Amino acid sequence: MARTYHLILALSPLASSWPAVGWRSSKPRWALLERSRRARRELCMALSLLLGCSRGSMSPGPVNLIELLRRPVPVVATQRNDNGRTGVNDREYVLSPDALSSGEFQLLDSLRVDGQIYSQPLFIPHVNYEGTGRDLLIVATMKNKVYVFDVSGRLNGLGRTALDSINFGSPVAYNFIPMAYTQQVTLCPWKTPSAARSADLKTGDPYNIFPWIGIASTPVVDTTTMTAYLTTKDSVSAGKARYALHALTLLPKLNERAGSPVTIAASVPGDGAGSSGGMLAFDPTLHLQRAALLLESGKLYVAFGSHQDTEPFHGWIFEYDPNTLRQTGVFATNARSSGAAIWQAGNGPVGDGKGSVFVMT
Repeated sequence: MARTYHLILALSPLASSWPAVGWRSSKPRWALLERSRRARRELCMALSLLLGCSRGSMSPGPVNLIELLRRPVPVVATQRNDNGRTGVNDREYVLSPDALSSGEFQLLDSLRVDGQIYSQPLFIPHVNYEGTGRDLLIVATMKNKVYVFDVSGRLNGLGRTALDSINFGSPVAYNFIPMAYTQQVTLCPWKTPSAARSADLKTGDPYNIFPWIGIASTPVVDTTTMTAYLTTKDSVSAGKARYALHALTLLPKLNERAGSPVTIAASVPGDGAGSSGGMLAFDPTLHLQRAALLLESGKLYVAFGSHQDTEPFHGWIFEYDPNTLRQTGVFATNARSSGAAIWQAGNGPVGDGKGSVFVMT
């Protein structure tokens, strides 16, 4: 019984990967393997990882099967898979270059959400959700909404509905304040495809985000507590916005954790652009939280840059205790001048596992 149990554990990641490749067939998967030379090769590669075989043969190798079984199933709980932002998934068995270039790789399904997706969807597999084992896909949108989908098993092309969702309230409209770089209308005409923007284009005010500004960064999930951390942007009055930090429990259902959300605010000493009386206050209206969130060495980090380089702006990093959402630190990159935003094209701050955090401005 123990041997069978371990074998099932070993093969389950392989089995769960098949739908992603794009087979549409009622035939057993093993029959497909018998008829496809490429699939047989991929099975051998997968078994090579499991049994220690060398590529192209089934000769026993030095890899310890029990040690392989102890390796975690791939989890994407943060942007680009890990705090080093490497994007590496060393447990992928099926999506080889051959598979991606073949005619068998195709769209299998679509998942409907409300709002544009600027953040990276996160994937938490093998979760006991309402008494059933599920693979969870977590999606956040610019309408300040978060969805949880079950993507385990074969997709059916019917556009499955979410297991759960939560709405954090109205986002900020794209034109809530005038933005810099009005000359983009002539320099970058491809940025103005929508007829809905024609009224703004006549005044020479293009916007690089349209039509809403809500959850623009990738959340992060603490898989030990099954808590997702994310930021939302909403309006507090005409031309004024705020950012809020949320702790969202994923189990048993999506729910705002006690003590959440908290408004992101701080002031630091500085006489730079936008300062007053020797203090520089964070202005959520003029800043954009685009960089992914980071959990590093028991701390939660949230970084900000400008919104379309609209002055005055600075780079900001906020540090929080993820258990209480109490702010434990703040850093402004250029408090005595201006600029030095932390944008990073949506990539998050990097953590080295020793408490150090790295960003680019």
